[in-house]
Amino acid sequence: MKSIILKQHDILALKEGRKTQHRGVVKFNKRLVKDFFDDKSASESSPYKIGELVKVNELIAGTFGCKKTPANFVKRAFSLTLEITGVRVERVQDISEQDAILEGVESWLDFLPNDFRKLRGILCDNYHAIQYRQMWQSINGKDSWEANPWVWVLDFIAHNKNIDEVINEKA
Repeated sequence: MKSIILKQHDILALKEGRKTQHRGVVKFNKRLVKDFFDDKSASESSPYKIGELVKVNELIAGTFGCKKTPANFVKRAFSLTLEITGVRVERVQDISEQDAILEGVESWLDFLPNDFRKLRGILCDNYHAIQYRQMWQSINGKDSWEANPWVWVLDFIAHNKNIDEVINEKA
């Protein structure tokens, strides 16, 4: 049974029904590089497969030590399960406005009254993508956006249930 580790803001977006997509940096290996250069579908090498059920864990800071090092983080399991519906590879900077919304990103413009929402297009037509860039840099480092890494893009249906419950329902 596979699991995926998400941060607190991702868990909140999942629970609120705002997140149905996730990006993670591709970790290259010989087979994956061969897939890229042979022009094959790189999604065959994805750590997650379409139709697969994945348990969600949250990465939270531990109370030991003052630095946020990997040893100071703990995983907490939730009753959340992702059902993978799509897998693709792209550069992180290729994220569209719609994809940034599917990532669960919110912007201050989302909180304007309906009468003012028409300002979105006037002020900025890609404000969710801009917010996503800022979030990416806060998680992965200041220069991470400019590096423009390859990322797995996972589309999914979030089930607010334990993975065993989802398996039993599908049986």
